[in-house]
Amino acid sequence: MMTAVWFLISALLVGADQLTKHFAESLQGKEEIVVIKGVLSFNYVENSGAAWGMLRNASWIIIVITTIAILAISAAIIVYRKVHPLFSLSLSVILAGAIGNYLGHVFSGYVVDFIQVKFISFPSFNVADCCVTVGAVLMCVYILFFDKHFFRDEKKKNKSGKGENGDDPESGNGTAHC
Repeated sequence: MMTAVWFLISALLVGADQLTKHFAESLQGKEEIVVIKGVLSFNYVENSGAAWGMLRNASWIIIVITTIAILAISAAIIVYRKVHPLFSLSLSVILAGAIGNYLGHVFSGYVVDFIQVKFISFPSFNVADCCVTVGAVLMCVYILFFDKHFFRDEKKKNKSGKGENGDDPESGNGTAHC
């Protein structure tokens, strides 16, 4: 049941991304729209590469890599469905971003970027890019604050020389671990 919710969230975010890109296409050939002067504007840009224009004009490479990523993330959502909801949400949001930009590369050979942040020197981006970034941040939050195993040092022993579950490996007391 929850797996369907994660895929629904992805689908809704992909829909939002595609809708905003459709809006951005109406800006083609027009002056930028200033939302907040010196802070945020909208301007149509075609990006035939990946982030920051890397792999420019190599859509086929981006399509192959993104296909693998979409399949892997989808599988992870299914396989790890019982892990913490923040983990699944982060995968769902990243999946939406991957699919959103994938569609542009498959059907147009480029991605429509339109959001420009003016107060720093930063390339234009789109909603799918935001999804990948937000999803990655959520994954970091999950790993840092909720995952009890990611940073655990299996070799660590407490000061008494006993193993992590309190048994004394020298005395033969406790359970065997394989």
